[in-house]
Amino acid sequence: MRVPAFLSALLLPLTASAQLFGSNSVNPDPSAQPKLNITLRASFPDISNELVNVGSGNPSVKLVNGIPTRVSFDLANFEASPIFVEAVGGSLWDAGKDVAVRNLTSKKLGGVEVPKDQKIEIPYEFVNEMHPRDILLNLVMVLRFEGEIVTVTAYNQTVAVVEAPTSLLDPQLLFLYLILAVTVAYSGYFVYNTWLASVIPITKRSKSDAPKLVKPAPLLAQSGKYDESWIPAHHIKKPTTSRAKSGAKGRKGGD
Repeated sequence: MRVPAFLSALLLPLTASAQLFGSNSVNPDPSAQPKLNITLRASFPDISNELVNVGSGNPSVKLVNGIPTRVSFDLANFEASPIFVEAVGGSLWDAGKDVAVRNLTSKKLGGVEVPKDQKIEIPYEFVNEMHPRDILLNLVMVLRFEGEIVTVTAYNQTVAVVEAPTSLLDPQLLFLYLILAVTVAYSGYFVYNTWLASVIPITKRSKSDAPKLVKPAPLLAQSGKYDESWIPAHHIKKPTTSRAKSGAKGRKGGD
């Protein structure tokens, strides 16, 4: 029985999703897929090609938690008919148990046409959050060729999941420090007012202990005189010099 064209168009996205995330127990085998005369590779723009091509025993590609990982899919079509790209995506696998750990976010393209002898580059990125470990990264592209859905593996190697580097000037850490400081200050204020304020006595200063200001005697500005009672006597009496004394004695002798 032939499926109507409109129904086939409706089922294509579901079929592509099933091809992309169909199994959680077996790592997709590229040899089980139909052979197409194409070349497909996945590269990481933020990592040099020499490091990407290192074998699985030395995971050079690092998936940093919380930071997007950029991937570039490069597809070249050497078939006699055009190929349509339906979606790209991937998954993370436990290499030792051959079990899917997590499916990555898929990017649906809606059938981007790649004519004969033409190339296309499709950007893709995903964000990972998991415990640091070595894990198998599988990146695939879902193609439609002559009405058939084909999943082609672009990358299938071991990568390392690492934590993002921390800095003291990180805005998130600064905001966290601010929240902690406000919380500690408010907690201390609450504890003091609730329990310590009633236990610790507050000593009040009496009025007798307060320093008293002594107002100096006012100057007698109207008469041009001033109060001499508080000035020492030796400052008021002018000293007589020896010359003045000898002159006074001479005048007495002449008399």
